[in-house]
Amino acid sequence: MKYNKNWIEQKENQLNAEICEAFSLYRKIINREFSWNIFIEYQNILVDALFYLKKAEFEIKNKIKEIRKKKRTYYKEKVLKNYIERFNIYEHRIKVMGDFLAYIFYVNDKELINNHLQQQNTSMNSVGSGTFTEVKFIKDFNKENSPYFYIYNNITSFLRIADVSIFGKREHKIVGYGEIKSGKPNKKSKIEASITVISKYKLSLRGVEKEQSKKLNSKFLNHEMIKHLDKQIENMKENLKPKDIKTRWKI
Repeated sequence: MKYNKNWIEQKENQLNAEICEAFSLYRKIINREFSWNIFIEYQNILVDALFYLKKAEFEIKNKIKEIRKKKRTYYKEKVLKNYIERFNIYEHRIKVMGDFLAYIFYVNDKELINNHLQQQNTSMNSVGSGTFTEVKFIKDFNKENSPYFYIYNNITSFLRIADVSIFGKREHKIVGYGEIKSGKPNKKSKIEASITVISKYKLSLRGVEKEQSKKLNSKFLNHEMIKHLDKQIENMKENLKPKDIKTRWKI
C-alpha cells in the first residue's frame, strides 16, 4: 500500500466526517435535546472514529519499522511521522468530545474523577482482539432499555481506571467499573471474552452469562493476563471503596 498524500487525505476525510456527525449530536445534547439513544449514538461515533484512527496509526508505525529495517531514506520516515502527528490532532478532538460525554455522568462524582487522575494516563495503543472486544461490548450492550450506560474510558483523557465505567440509570451515578479481557480468535474466528465488574451494587448485566472466575481463567486467560487483571481489580477496588462486589461475566 502507498502511504502518500491521497492515503492521508482519505483517512482525514473519514475522520472529519465522523467528528462532524458527532458534533451535530453534541449540539443537541448541550441544547438538552437528548435521549439515551443519542448518548449511545454519540459515543459509538467516537468509538468508531478512535478505532479507525488507531488502525491507520498502527499501519504507519509498522511501515516506519519496515523502513528502518531496510535502511531506506530518512525522508520517507519523516513524512510518515508527520502523518502520526496529524492523527494526534484528531485523537485530541475525539477525546475532548469524549470528556464532554463522560463528565455528564461523572458530574456528581468529583472524588472518583480525582481518583482517575491520580492513575497513569492510558490510551488505545493497539487494535488487536482485545480492543475489538472492548468496542464490540460498548456497541452491543448499550441499549436504551438497559439499566446501565457503559462509558468507554478510552475515548476520554481523564478516565484511567478499568476499560468501562458503569452508570446506573436508576441510581443516577457511577455504580461500577468493568475490565474486559479476551483470548485469541479460535479456528472459527470467534473470540472468548469476559468482563470483571467491581461495584458496591449487585449488578445484573443483561445478555451476558455469569460464570466462575477459575473456569474462565482456564479457558483463555494466560498468566500475564490474569496478573494484569488482578492489578486492575485492585485499582478499581481502591477507587470505589470497601464492600465492593467482584463479579466476572462471560461476554
